[in-house]
Amino acid sequence: MCWRCDGMSWEEIEVRQRALIEEHGWMVQTVEPEPDTVPFAYTVGLTRYHDHPELLVSGLPAEVAGPVLNQMGRQVREGERFTAGDVLVKDGTELFFVLLPVEDPYEMVTAQEIYNDDGARPVPGLQMVWSDAYGRLPWEEQWLGGWPQELFS
Repeated sequence: MCWRCDGMSWEEIEVRQRALIEEHGWMVQTVEPEPDTVPFAYTVGLTRYHDHPELLVSGLPAEVAGPVLNQMGRQVREGERFTAGDVLVKDGTELFFVLLPVEDPYEMVTAQEIYNDDGARPVPGLQMVWSDAYGRLPWEEQWLGGWPQELFS
C-alpha cells in the first residue's frame, strides 16, 4: 500500500484514478524516489481522452511536477499538440523543456495498467527534460539543475 492511499485497496485506488481521469481528462501519477532513483511524475489519460502521448517529468518534487503536468494537460485539452523535439520556453526566464520520446513507456505503470489492456501497443509518452536557470540541459557541461533528472528517453 502507498502512504497517501488512506488504507484503500488497489481496486479502490484504480476506481479513484479513473474518476479523476473522467472528471478532468487526465490525472498526474507521482512516483516517489528510492535510494538510488529520483522522483518522477506523469500524466494518465491524455492518450485516451485527447489522443496525445502521456507526459513525464523527472527529478522534480511532486509539488512542482504536478502543477507543470497539469498546465500541460490543460493545454492539450484545449487542442495544443506536442511532439518529440519540441522546445517549450517558460515565459520571462531562461528555463525551458525539451520533449523527448519515452523509450520504455512501461515505466509509466499506471497508464499501462489502465489503458493498455491487450499489452500489444504500449501507451506512448514524451519526457519533458528541463533546463537549468542558464538554459543548459542535463547532458551539457556545467549543467546546474539542482535536482538530478533521470532520462527515460
